[in-house]
Amino acid sequence: MIVVCVLGWVLALSAGFVLGAEVVSFAGTGKYHIIAAGELWFDLHRASLNLSQAVVQRYLHPWLWEPAIVTVLRAPAWALFGVPGLALIGLWVVKRKEQEGDPVSALDEDGAPD
Repeated sequence: MIVVCVLGWVLALSAGFVLGAEVVSFAGTGKYHIIAAGELWFDLHRASLNLSQAVVQRYLHPWLWEPAIVTVLRAPAWALFGVPGLALIGLWVVKRKEQEGDPVSALDEDGAPD
């Protein structure tokens, strides 16, 4: 379960960094520019983006790249990282409470112990 927690925090922090970059860019230019996931991937490592496109279109199906994956890559990077990150952190919290025995769930409707 620790892997889920770490992955969730890595994704959430990545979303925070991308959102922070958008805010800094806005403060410097006065224009808000959303950093799309595909743009971020291209800026970080364009060769892997091009290779992924070629592999998906050639060996899987061209339709899978355009429009399916391209639609995802056009999403804001902070949302693409943040939503799964927060979901994984939430899952970890719920599982951890289940393992520890949540004292609130042991109470019945009127607040008295079972």
